[in-house]
Amino acid sequence: MACLSPDRLAHLFAAQVGVSIKRYALWTKVRLTVHQFTRPRKLTEVALNSGFADAAHMSRTFQRYFGLAPSFLSSQVHVTADAQASHAWGHTASRA
Repeated sequence: MACLSPDRLAHLFAAQVGVSIKRYALWTKVRLTVHQFTRPRKLTEVALNSGFADAAHMSRTFQRYFGLAPSFLSSQVHVTADAQASHAWGHTASRA
């Protein structure tokens, strides 16, 4: 689609965004994970809806980014997202 080789596209993406495509895609999954905690859900459901292979992979990634297990966020913290947060993170307010 971009009429570029995969290596060239990856190079241009990293130059513009500041991270690799792979790292950006992983961060997108993590953002989606946090956003899903605005409603009570099982960790496995959150992991699969966020694009992770399983809850263990999501937990390891979440721990690496935030230093907390996602179970802490889902059980001990009330997460809210207003319309601005939903817009900034690429979600409509109705999905919040």
